[in-house]
Amino acid sequence: MLKFVKLNIALSFLTAFLLIWGCSSGEYEINKYKVDYEEKIIKVDTIRKITLKEEIKETIKDSYNFSVQIGAFVNPANLDRFFERAKDILSENVYYEQTANLFKVRVGNFSNRAEALKFLEFAKSKGYFDAFVIAKKK
Repeated sequence: MLKFVKLNIALSFLTAFLLIWGCSSGEYEINKYKVDYEEKIIKVDTIRKITLKEEIKETIKDSYNFSVQIGAFVNPANLDRFFERAKDILSENVYYEQTANLFKVRVGNFSNRAEALKFLEFAKSKGYFDAFVIAKKK
């Protein structure tokens, strides 16, 4: 019986040795690679400078109003809280429009896009990072 226990212990050590020796082969070497890249964000201005006749410029200028949308809500309770806070922070012409069951909170009634973009930057500086300009036909 003692021989049998010694033989089992010896076989266990031999199995463990062979297992460790077999797994330490160079087959599993890991190669490290360094990838150099530079991430760039490109902003494209959608306003194009086009030379138009004066009468066409006037009709285009007078045919659109611009505003800045700062939020949209389905829940009227959320709308009320956001609307009151926006009035306090922006102290501008804040209003909302309802389309189906969506309430869109907007600010201003600008006659040209440049004024709207200027106000958009102001709104973003006040924390309304998702704000954007809306053009509406008169």
